[in-house]
Amino acid sequence: MKDVIDRVVDELAGDVVEARGKQNLVATIISVRYRRNGITGTPFWLVEFVDNEGMLLLGIVFDKLKTVAVINPTNLANAFRGDDYEAELRVAIEDAQGR
Repeated sequence: MKDVIDRVVDELAGDVVEARGKQNLVATIISVRYRRNGITGTPFWLVEFVDNEGMLLLGIVFDKLKTVAVINPTNLANAFRGDDYEAELRVAIEDAQGR
């Protein structure tokens, strides 16, 4: 698993990812679901997870790197930096696909 995280972090590069290192922000993955988004919409992944502070969050992950949103599904006004969670969410997606 560490190899997968390292590879994804390397792909993401960027100052933000490197500055924060490889700390674990995701404590538990609850579910990973793929959504086709209709006929012409851009498909995406929904990753329901609990962060390291015990908060239930929802990650919306598109195929394009650095295109991630993280929200609190019980308080939509409360959003989080998707780039902080991206590497771990993409690992969860790869795990769900059996890669």
